[in-house]
This record gives sequence, structure tokens and C-alpha cells, in this order.
Amino acid sequence: MGALSWVRLSRRLPGVVRQRELVNLEALIDAEAGRQPTRNLFILSCTIPAGIGTCGGLSVFFAWVSGNKGLPLVIGTALTVILSAGGWYMFYWLFLAVPPSKRRLRDLILRFSKRYTSFGNIILGEQSLSDPFATVLDEAAEIYLKHSFAEESSLISAPEKAMRAIEDAMSKLLEVALLKDKVAQNQALSWTQPILEEMRLLDQSLAEYAMTARHGFSADPLASLREARAELDTSTTAIQELDQHIRTQ
Repeated sequence: MGALSWVRLSRRLPGVVRQRELVNLEALIDAEAGRQPTRNLFILSCTIPAGIGTCGGLSVFFAWVSGNKGLPLVIGTALTVILSAGGWYMFYWLFLAVPPSKRRLRDLILRFSKRYTSFGNIILGEQSLSDPFATVLDEAAEIYLKHSFAEESSLISAPEKAMRAIEDAMSKLLEVALLKDKVAQNQALSWTQPILEEMRLLDQSLAEYAMTARHGFSADPLASLREARAELDTSTTAIQELDQHIRTQ
């Protein structure tokens, strides 16, 4: 039973005014709940090679103390170095494969989810978000989820620059969401609402982009062949007319 299940259950209990349901924001928290923080990949890229190097180094050392020399020590040392380097490369590559904007956003989502699912928010009615700002954040989460899902699936995804811009915008909004002072959240509406408006406009542009791309992918091949043949026929006719005109000169 996830932490958000307790949040949803608490809304059914009478007597305490709690944070109203924010469908898209909670869907975003649910989507990220199953992920490991990307910083864990960086930690693994350090700890696993260190562990392999330590174990391998000790094995080689004890083998040397025991009197084993020559080829076995060389092979043991080489394997330790290769495995350590391979472990570092694999986890560090996985870490770098996640764009910096997405790494930052995921960390912010995890931090906010801890506050949103805290005892104070569930039981004591300490609302995490002011209502006006919650509306802004929930709509922004809807836009982000739409394009993030398309990027991770086989659907037509947003251009990379547009996706990184959406992630950066969502990160700025989540930074405001982490403020404990709801007055400060309301004051931030002066610049968070324009951010949301830009996200809406970008969302519309991306919808038009996807529609154009989808139309191009699903074009009727028969119609395309006919159009190409018609262009060739027109070009052939033009060449024949030009050739006839030259001959009559």
C-alpha cells in the first residue's frame, strides 16, 4: 500500500480540512514512486568499483603473501582492474543517460512527495500547497506527464529541447511547492502563472507537431505513388514539348 493510498484514504475521514485531490500531481508522484533516485546510480558508480577493487586487491595481496607469484597475480590484478572499470563505466553511463534537467526534476518530485505524504499532511491537515498555486501545479503536472509518457513510449515524442524546457519549468514550480509558507506560494503566482501559460502554448505547438508527424507517417502509399507518377508524367511531357520546340527551330 503506497503512501498516496493513505492520503486518499484520509480524505474520506470527517473532521479535518485536508489538501484537495490533485489528480495530475498525484499521478506524477505515483509515476516517480517506483523509480530509484538517479543520484543512487552515481553512488553505485563509486561504491561498486571500490568494492570490487577492495575485494580483488585483498585477494591478490593474500595470494602474494601465500607465496603465489607470477602469472596468477598478473591475471588477478588484471581482472580486478577490468571489473572495477567495467562496473564504474556501466553505472556512470546509466547516470549520464538521464539528462540533468530530468535528474533534478526527479529529485524534486521525491522531496515533494515526502512532504505531501507526511503525517502532518495526512492526519493533522497541514496542507502542503495553497489552493491557487495547487491549481497551477496540477495543470503543469498534466502537461509534463503527457509529453514525458510520449518520450518514454513508442508514441511521437516532443523534440528534446522542448522536453528539457518543460522539465525545467516543472522544476521551478516544484521549488515553490517545497516552500512551507503558503503566503510565499501565493506571491510566486506573479511569475508561476506566466510559466504555466508558456507551458500551455508549448503544449499546443507540440500537439500540432505530433499531428503533422503522425499524418506524415500514416500517409496513403497508393496516393503517394500516384502523385509521384503524375509528377513524372508532367516532367516527361514538358521534356517532350521542349524537345519538339527545339527541333522546329
